[in-house]
Amino acid sequence: GPAESGGSVLVVGEGFVNTTSVRCRFGTLEGAGVMMNTTHMRCQAPQIQRKDYSAEVLRLGVLGVEVLPDDWVAQPVQSYAVEVSFDAQTYTSSGITYTYYPSPQVDLLTPSSGSKGDATVIVVLNGANFRDDIANPRCRFGVGGPMLEASFLSSRAMMCRPQTVDMGQRVLVEVSLNGYDFEVHKSAAYSFFGVAPVPVSARLSESYCELDIEFDVLTDKAGKPGEFPCSDLLEFLDGQALHSMTDTAVSAALAGGAEGIFEAMFGRGTVCGFTNNRTLTLSVGNNGGFRLGQQLAVRDGFVMRGTELTSFAVGNVTIANPFPLPKPSVKITMPTTIGVCDRLQGSASASSGGACRTLYFTWSLDLQASRVTDDNLTPTQKGAFLSDLGLALSAYSGLAYDPDGVLCRHPGCLTCLARDASGACTQRSNTTYSECRCDSIDVPFADLPMGHYAIFAVVTNWLGAQSDPAVVTVTKVVQPIPVVRIIMNSAGDTLDRMVSVNRTLSAGSDISASPCAGSNSDLVILWSITRVSDGASVAVPGDATASALSLPPYTLAPGVRYKLLLHVNVRDSTLFKATDEVEVVGIVSHPVAAITGGVERSAGRDQDLTLDGSISFHPDFAPTNQAAAGLSYFWECVAVLPTGTGPCVSDAGVPFGTGTASALLVPSGALLSPATVSYYLFTLNVTSSAGGSALKTSATTKVWPMDGTVHTVSIFNPGDTYHIPNMKSTFTSVVTSAPGPVSYSWTTVEGDVDVALIQYTLTPATADTLVVKSGVLTGGHSYTFRLTATSGGKEAFDQVSFVVKRQPRGGTLSVAPTSGTATSTSFSLEARAWEPGEEGALPLEYQFEYRAPVTNSPVLVLVPFSQSAEAAAMLPPPTSGGGWQLRLRVRNSYKAETLITECNGGSTTCTVTVATPPYQNASHFIEETVATVVTDVNTLMQAGSTVAAQSYINMLLQTLHFLPSNSTGGGRRLLAISAAEAAAASYKCGTLMPLLAATLPADLSADPSALSLAQGGASGLALIYTTASETNDDCTAHASTMVGKILSYIGTDPLAEADATALSGTSAALSGMLASIQFLYTQSAVTQARTQAVVADVLAKQAALKPIVGYGSAVGEALKNVQSTYLSTDTQRLSATVTTARRRDGPEALGGEG
Repeated sequence: GPAESGGSVLVVGEGFVNTTSVRCRFGTLEGAGVMMNTTHMRCQAPQIQRKDYSAEVLRLGVLGVEVLPDDWVAQPVQSYAVEVSFDAQTYTSSGITYTYYPSPQVDLLTPSSGSKGDATVIVVLNGANFRDDIANPRCRFGVGGPMLEASFLSSRAMMCRPQTVDMGQRVLVEVSLNGYDFEVHKSAAYSFFGVAPVPVSARLSESYCELDIEFDVLTDKAGKPGEFPCSDLLEFLDGQALHSMTDTAVSAALAGGAEGIFEAMFGRGTVCGFTNNRTLTLSVGNNGGFRLGQQLAVRDGFVMRGTELTSFAVGNVTIANPFPLPKPSVKITMPTTIGVCDRLQGSASASSGGACRTLYFTWSLDLQASRVTDDNLTPTQKGAFLSDLGLALSAYSGLAYDPDGVLCRHPGCLTCLARDASGACTQRSNTTYSECRCDSIDVPFADLPMGHYAIFAVVTNWLGAQSDPAVVTVTKVVQPIPVVRIIMNSAGDTLDRMVSVNRTLSAGSDISASPCAGSNSDLVILWSITRVSDGASVAVPGDATASALSLPPYTLAPGVRYKLLLHVNVRDSTLFKATDEVEVVGIVSHPVAAITGGVERSAGRDQDLTLDGSISFHPDFAPTNQAAAGLSYFWECVAVLPTGTGPCVSDAGVPFGTGTASALLVPSGALLSPATVSYYLFTLNVTSSAGGSALKTSATTKVWPMDGTVHTVSIFNPGDTYHIPNMKSTFTSVVTSAPGPVSYSWTTVEGDVDVALIQYTLTPATADTLVVKSGVLTGGHSYTFRLTATSGGKEAFDQVSFVVKRQPRGGTLSVAPTSGTATSTSFSLEARAWEPGEEGALPLEYQFEYRAPVTNSPVLVLVPFSQSAEAAAMLPPPTSGGGWQLRLRVRNSYKAETLITECNGGSTTCTVTVATPPYQNASHFIEETVATVVTDVNTLMQAGSTVAAQSYINMLLQTLHFLPSNSTGGGRRLLAISAAEAAAASYKCGTLMPLLAATLPADLSADPSALSLAQGGASGLALIYTTASETNDDCTAHASTMVGKILSYIGTDPLAEADATALSGTSAALSGMLASIQFLYTQSAVTQARTQAVVADVLAKQAALKPIVGYGSAVGEALKNVQSTYLSTDTQRLSATVTTARRRDGPEALGGEG
């Protein structure tokens, strides 16, 4: 037998006795023996040489390296006498020998792989110590596989013919020289390959924003979870990718390598990911250059079948679109009445249907529908005005955005050569164009006479599909009226804006006083709603005088057309007024069929099973008004057999599985044995006749029968639940009829996230509730999670399947200028060409943010979420690096968010340079702003822009912190409060702090902008308490109340995903409050009792902060005890300092609990 493993030796003799002391001895080495009968026993031949592992086994790491005792000694490879004993003392003396031979080793297989079903393959084994003088040598493909005859060639080579196998797999090939003993540690690997998956199609989605590459079978998804660069798995065929690109574009693409070519062809931001085991989805980026009919190749060496080892998928697919060409729609936002001094400014940037590329806009004047009403003009003069306006409008025809001014150029985008401190362009080129936009117009209108001007727009996508025209008639008046524009993005076009009645409907506005000199800016706002069919008024819920309109769900009815009107007039004037209007139509939705529990579950045959469809609903009707939806139900059942399908009939021949109630009862004994039926497929059809036409949807669940009785597992998954990547996903469960304690186990059936791993979840996989962290699930991907509940020795399960909603995609951020002066330059921010990511996921909302160019710096809101894709804002002085990083966050109506940090077509972080503001010092700044800040903030608050008010306050605080003090003693001191410090404290605590505190509602968690408000409030508190000597006790009560509200919000849910900005700001505020009260005490500005009370309050809030569960920005960064290091140390230090402090004018110590 082999020297490195020994072997099992059959010993034949006579007179064997069955005792408890059966032993064997090989030479002087003893081992155990096993008695079989009086003439047969087995002995284990001892190992006499250390195992020398093959290079392949070591490389694969499939075996652990043996560890021998310290006193183990190798023996010579030779023959040894074998003797046996039945009392462990007296041995036989037969003299029969057992011969060891050097262990044979397999080093190389040729070939090392083959088809799993090929019986003709001959494999040559190369190695060492092969021989055929002991017995016929054998080989074995796989531990436990059949022993196969081997053909001896030499001491270093032999041949074997592997068996066929059912499943592709990698096995170890072993050799036996005696026909019995194989040694796996001396083996080499051989791969049985199954049939490779085949890419069969590359089909664009209906929006052209996704390209789905389908395989013929389930794959292993190349072992790639989440999203990854497309060039990892795909490539363009030679000559295909670059033929339609300019030389400049080709150079840029080649410089970026394979991924650069993909970005050139499919747009910046292109990523790939497996949405399920058969579909590789390419998410198209912004403004790619691919064409229908081009080919993609799947790269060799990556994608195999998902259930076995196979050859790798290779092949080409042709980009095709199974849907009709997407028809774009144009949506114009433009004042319908324009005053005597106004410019005509309108935007169609909310137009859609670009098929994930920039739309081409055609602007013109509809001469037939336009009319000059100033009868002092001759027909020729009227015609000249109309002709000139038509030419001015047509100049804006071109691509929505063209950075080089090639396919879009007009007077407004002549290259800016110089700007003033506010960022306004003061000098333009006469010949070159840059940063051109043709999705909006800005035409002089002051010189035009009174009349009605029909502005005409059409958009065309890159496929040549053209929208229906949109016409907005603008009436020119001679009065200096306010400028009014409703801002609203939705599905449909200008005339048919489609809105979901089951979601909050938001409409913003762009309102300003007339640009005429001396115009009154005291404006009155009023929203109204009417039904178009009969003119009936609809009550406007909430504040109809705010600048933004927010209609709660179910305010509007499905299938009904409404007119939203915004009236603005100068206060106490009926002459100087303006109105804008939009028409909307309520979308008629299908009912939602849903069955309580998951899509697949187990059920005992000897117990009743109830399938509950009462959670089905109609989304267009409020939960309290579902009766008006007129839902009807019909259940169906199919038995899935091992050989096909059949009706649902019990052993007694009684049919079951049909019904017209919302719940279906399957009686005990109805389900057949699992040996007969694999599973039952129950289908619930829900029909609604609301709206005049019957609409039907269905839901299904699989039921796997189990013998006897078993407890029931139900995952709570209501029909209106959806999952988005940027929010945690929660799955709760209920187990009924359990015979004893229940143990839980969550597992992943499908998807790129293993919920058994704690780095992906906020709860262990052994809890009854599963909470998946935000940022873990991938938009557009399919997931199936199973919950197995064990009780009384029996297992039962339920599982839930869902597709994660996609985030908005395809757009860009534009910023101009890219440098300016703090608090004076107005930076123009534009979100361009964004698609919602999901059908029916409009409107989109945009939030512009900024942060310091330092790792882990807090994110601050510059312009809060609104439907306006355009904004203008000033920035505070930079805290470091001479500038700020700007970011854009876009979310759809499902609240799925996308964050981009690049702008202006660049691939690096969007950074703007910001110079020092034009203030001499902090006192100068306070003098300049204190008189207007209250009015400015209150105006924003009254307009419902609370987050914007916070942002404005924080900008002032940031600026104040940046500016130097003008105190005569060199600035901030602890021994005496300077006049400058006192002024700063009064400005912060007397002016800004009350305004900041007013931005947080009593119940923060109920506010739709709760997270942004918590972030802004915490950041503001941290800024106020940056310098203790610039605070006074007027801040304390406001700060305590604000911290309490923030802590209540982020700590309400024990599994809440507390935001890092809110946590760090709150921590800094608490530390600052302690430093402030200590400073005030040393200045005799507060009493001992007051100091003790503040310290106790801060310590209590610190204790409340510690147990809040938070999460990091990356998977696996869960923090069970959120506690700022500086907060902890400062609390201890400051508490001790205050406790032992002495007043400067007295000897008493500060005692008590401080």
